[in-house]
Amino acid sequence: MEIPEAIRSIINELAGTEIESIAPDTDISEILSDPFDREELILDVENMFDVLIPESDVHTVGDLMRLAVVA
Repeated sequence: MEIPEAIRSIINELAGTEIESIAPDTDISEILSDPFDREELILDVENMFDVLIPESDVHTVGDLMRLAVVA
């Protein structure tokens, strides 16, 4: 599974947002208003890709995708 597809899938599971509507410029706080859900999203991505992602650097889905590759 590619990184964008995997991250969209995790967001879909947490928020119920349709995968097709999740774009790189989508603000994570708009789809996941609960801070615990945002934290769970980041932890899931960290575990899936074996990376560490600073929560303070994640604002959009694109940020999370970029950091999953770079980290």
